[in-house]
This record gives sequence, structure tokens and C-alpha cells, in this order.
Amino acid sequence: MLTGKKILIVLRTFRHGGAEKQAAMLAGHLKKNEKMDVHVWAFEGHGPIETILKNLDIPFAIHSPGFSKSRLKKIFSLIGFILKIRKLKPHILFPYTDFPNKVCCALWKLTGARACIWNQRDEGKEVTGKLLEKRAVEKATFFIANSAAGKEFLKKQFGVDNRSIEVIPNAVKIVELPRVSAKFREKLGIQPGDFVVTMVANLQRYKDHEILLEAWSIFLKHTGDARAADLPAAERLNKGFWKSRNLFSKRFLAAGGKVLILAGRHDSTYGKLFEMAKRLNIASSVRFPGRIEDIAQLLALTDAAVLSSVSEGCPNVVLEYMVAGLPVAATDIAAARELLGADYSFLAPKKDPRALAEKILELYDSPELRKEVGRRNLERAETLFTPEKIFGRFAAVLKEYRMSEKDNNYFKIREGTESKGGVLDKPTVPRPSTPPKGQGGKNTAPKPKK
Repeated sequence: MLTGKKILIVLRTFRHGGAEKQAAMLAGHLKKNEKMDVHVWAFEGHGPIETILKNLDIPFAIHSPGFSKSRLKKIFSLIGFILKIRKLKPHILFPYTDFPNKVCCALWKLTGARACIWNQRDEGKEVTGKLLEKRAVEKATFFIANSAAGKEFLKKQFGVDNRSIEVIPNAVKIVELPRVSAKFREKLGIQPGDFVVTMVANLQRYKDHEILLEAWSIFLKHTGDARAADLPAAERLNKGFWKSRNLFSKRFLAAGGKVLILAGRHDSTYGKLFEMAKRLNIASSVRFPGRIEDIAQLLALTDAAVLSSVSEGCPNVVLEYMVAGLPVAATDIAAARELLGADYSFLAPKKDPRALAEKILELYDSPELRKEVGRRNLERAETLFTPEKIFGRFAAVLKEYRMSEKDNNYFKIREGTESKGGVLDKPTVPRPSTPPKGQGGKNTAPKPKK
């Protein structure tokens, strides 16, 4: 049913990000498994996603809808953007992330496309409440959210009908971890036998690294403090060790055999976090390496992984922890429970560093427990979150849409169904029958005839 149909996936940027990586994986699946004619555009920013798409032999391009402050230039840019889509003639527009959702869903009826699906990739971080948002939501054909939190946001913020939203979590590839090289260990200042805890997340306000640093301080006090270590060496390490080598004295490396790695781009909270680590006297056991390209080696080096956050959509990093066979200590938020399981034991209440420290300590005390929890996490990822399973659900949603060449059909509201949301929802219900002639594709349930 999807063979030969053209779909245009629209991103904000081709720079590497969780949503962009998911979009590239989805593009590959639709091309290979569903035989669709897939195209990917971005508004700006060359980056590694282009390389992924090139390897998949998927056409890609940068076309901006207009970022000028001049209203006239914006109008001309939008007209040009619409004309380019009309020339491509896609059956479906498939925007990813907030801004592409707003632009594409607001304009899609002018493009000649037959549908535009809103993809909610977070829990509503970039809401402005402006008219464009509301109009875009009203015009969207259908909605996909990657978490129950995203679905609730759409319902509460915009009043989207529950039956017009499908919850489909992120996918993760099952990969075999590499052997950790001595050079990689050296760069991070890790000795064989060290207990390594890792959190992979950019250092910015949406994460809660502060609570993790407090928890790490508590953990060290229970297992042996590292205050006697060489603080100047720690400062050199965390301010640019990727460009240097052999910065470690024996005194520095004898920090107790416990290391916390906060791997992620140095964004708005980096300076604050580094000063906090010094204030807590734990700087010598904390690494701030910035963004690490070889995440697989980092996770192979790790004994226990952490997600400390106030709210999340569907955190890719937790899925990566799981396929690495790692035990995960995380904040008790809906996103973590969706991925790790409702009965998962290693979740700590929000803003509770002592509880998080206890979870880390429990994993530290038992290598056998770490191995067993990691095994269960891997098994769950293999069962629920492989690309074949997840992107098969995307394809099922697209198959519900009858892409007639004669008229603009739509995703019919699923009468008589009530999805509870969550990643374990069954795939979409059977394909709806052809709607009555003239019936529109709104996001509210059809009113009964009087």
C-alpha cells in the first residue's frame, strides 16, 4: 500500500541530535522495508545526518522557510518553500520536532500534499502559545508522540482528541559493544578496576546534573572520600584533556577508584556544575569531557548509567544504556518508567539526591546485581524497541491513511477506540473504512447527526 508513495521528512537541522537520528533511521526503514520514495529536508545546518542519509541513498536538501526579521522577506521565503514542496509532489509531509511541526502543519494544504503528521518529540518544551501554533495544530492531519507525556501535552495544551494521537516510542539499534582501548581509558583518566558511573546528556537546564553531583558526593562519603586527590590536575583534566595527554599524576589517579563521567556538550550549565563539583570536594572524581563521539566505547567502559532529569519525552540515551546491557539509576519520571518498566527498582524521586545515591550505592555493592539488571534491560530493549518493531508501527499509521489519487483523504478518528497511551500500546487499529463523501479530516470526533 505504501510502495512508491512519496514522503517528505522535514527537520530543523542536519546537525546530530536524538530526534534527527531517529528521523534518519525511520527514513531508511520506509525506503527499505516499505519501498516508499523518501526525501529529507532540513531548514538549516549541515551535519552528520547528511552522511547517514547519503549512505542510505536517500535524497536530502536544505530549504529554509525564512528566518529573516523582515516580514516581507519571510513571506517571500514561505512562498518559495511552498513552491518547492509543490514541485516535489509528496503524498505526506512528516515534520520532526517543534518548529518544523508548526511550519509544515500550518502550510501543508497549500503544498498539494495529502496529509501532514505532527511529530511530538518532547513534552512541550518550546511552546510559545502564539497563533501559528494553534493554527498548525488545528490543521494537522494526525499526531504521533514518542511518549505518554507528549500525548498529554497535546491533549491539555491544544485539546487534541485522544483518538487522534498515536504513542510510538523511539527505536534503538542493537549493537555489540567494542573493546575499550587503552588510549580511550587514558583520555578519561580511568584505571582498570575503577567503578565508573556515566550520564550522557548535554549540560543544559533541561537536565538535573546538580542533583546527580549531590548524590555523587553522598555516595563518595559512604564509600571513601576523594578529597585528598590533586585538584589542579582535575581542573586541567576537565578543561581540555581531549587536546592533551599524560596529564595524570599517580596522586590524581588514586582518587578511590570511583569516577563519575558527565559526557555531553558544554552548554549553559557547565561552568556552574564544575564550580559545584569543586565546592563539594568531588572535582577529582568527576569528568566533564564534553561531547564524546564514540559513545559505544564510553558505555563499554561504564559500570552503571544514570539519567537525572526533571522531565523527558522519550530519552534516547536510556535506550542506549539498555542495549549496552547496563543497569540504570534514574529519576522516577514517566519517561523512565515507560522505557525501563513500571516495576523497575532503581528509580529515585525527583530532587532527592540521597535516594539517587542509595540506588548507585546498591549497584556498586553488587557486581552480580549490576549484571542481572543490565541483562534484563537489554532483553527488554530487544523485545520492545528495535527499529523493526517501532518503525513498523509508524508504517502501520501511514497505512491507515488512504492516499487516493482522486481526493484528499485523511486519518479518520478511531470511533469506538480509546488509547491509554504509553509505549506498550498495541499498534494501530484496523484501517478505517472510506469516510462519507465530503467529510473533513478534523482532529475532533465527528458530531452525531441531529
